[in-house]
Amino acid sequence: MPIYNRLVEFKLGTTELEPGLAEKWDVSEDGKTYTFHLRKGVKWQDSKNFKPYP
Repeated sequence: MPIYNRLVEFKLGTTELEPGLAEKWDVSEDGKTYTFHLRKGVKWQDSKNFKPYP
């Protein structure tokens, strides 16, 4: 059991993805870019090693 939330989860016993922190996601036509749409109110913790924004 993780102590953090994931963007997406695996449906139990399968490889099928289901929403986690991301309520939906889009994949570019070339499969190289994933865009995650977060649930309202989701916040990120940042530190010197991780910045969620450029």
